[in-house]
Amino acid sequence: MTPRKARIAAAFAAASASYDRHAEVQERAARLLLDRISLPSPCPRVLEIGCGTGGLTRRLHPRIGGDWVITDLAPAMVESVRPRVPGALFRVMDGERPDPDLDGFDLIVGNLAAQWFEDPPGAIRRLQGRLAPNGRLLMTSLGPDSFREWRDLFARFGLIPGTLTFPPLPGAERVRVTHPYPDAKSFLRSLKGLGATVPADHHRPLGAGSLRRVLAAAARPFAVTYEILIVDIGR
Repeated sequence: MTPRKARIAAAFAAASASYDRHAEVQERAARLLLDRISLPSPCPRVLEIGCGTGGLTRRLHPRIGGDWVITDLAPAMVESVRPRVPGALFRVMDGERPDPDLDGFDLIVGNLAAQWFEDPPGAIRRLQGRLAPNGRLLMTSLGPDSFREWRDLFARFGLIPGTLTFPPLPGAERVRVTHPYPDAKSFLRSLKGLGATVPADHHRPLGAGSLRRVLAAAARPFAVTYEILIVDIGR
């Protein structure tokens, strides 16, 4: 695991108890996946990447059954889902670098995990290679238009926020949703509650005074765009 991935795992582990209270957008993205999943096999082999606290898992597993391998980068997230899916195999794993023995899946799913990959297009190609013939890979990620209002707010002060800028994914469907927060501070609090706090590389944190000025200038309520990318490919 790279040092950056270790920081990401630690941040999400620390947020495992608060994650569900802040996961409204994650739930919306999970519904986008569920609307697209229809498998001919009554008992597929399924690999889940980035299970989090199981928002997608607990909806999809009862619906399609099958033989599941459920993974996440953060051990605390894996343990939070384990009691909900008896009989599944659980692993702490970087979904960008799947374990060598994991292969031949009818379905690979992941909800809002791919944006944390260091090389999302390359990782998706590698995961596609782990599909069985006629298998399907269905994942969501965040796209480059996400957090546009947050970046625009900082730009008014000549500043750049530490939140990540997400890359496009070739061929992905794009769905934009807008989520309202009472104020900009609530948006920050939500990111912390989710564990999405690891900043972009080389970001220098703002001083407390500068951050207060930025937050004070934000509209109330503070609406934030999430561009959800849907990757749906087969083998």
